[in-house]
Amino acid sequence: MRPIRWGVGGILLAGALAHPGGAQSCPFSLQTTVYAAGSGCGLALGAAVNGGPCAVTFALPVPPPSTTCSITIPFLILGTQAAAVPLPAGCALLAAPDLVVGMTLNPSLTAGTLTFPLPPDPALVGISAYAQGVGFRICNPGGGVITSSEGLLLAIV
Repeated sequence: MRPIRWGVGGILLAGALAHPGGAQSCPFSLQTTVYAAGSGCGLALGAAVNGGPCAVTFALPVPPPSTTCSITIPFLILGTQAAAVPLPAGCALLAAPDLVVGMTLNPSLTAGTLTFPLPPDPALVGISAYAQGVGFRICNPGGGVITSSEGLLLAIV
């Protein structure tokens, strides 16, 4: 597997995706700070570090399907920089899309989740990234509808 490199000298996801985790507890926690407050467009992204096995889990509640709209397909956007790119319907892309990953919908189709295992290594302390949740669904009438969350600045502390 070719590593995914993040930032100057940082390899956040290379280790995260390659390490299976383990029963060892995490020697760090995750600090989340909302940035671009008020720039969200109907969604709210959450992130937390699980204690053991060591992993970061993202959660994105999405609107349920309706008679006029299909399921919402949730995506997680991670980047090394903040962004401010206008999207349709007054939404904005707030994290540089260095990594875009589809999230798993729950059985009721009302939330997307994604978990990245992390190595329980204190050397990860100090790494930060920008994150945003984005949802896409098809409505009739209206066509494609994009919704997004506010931006989250994630810092391993």
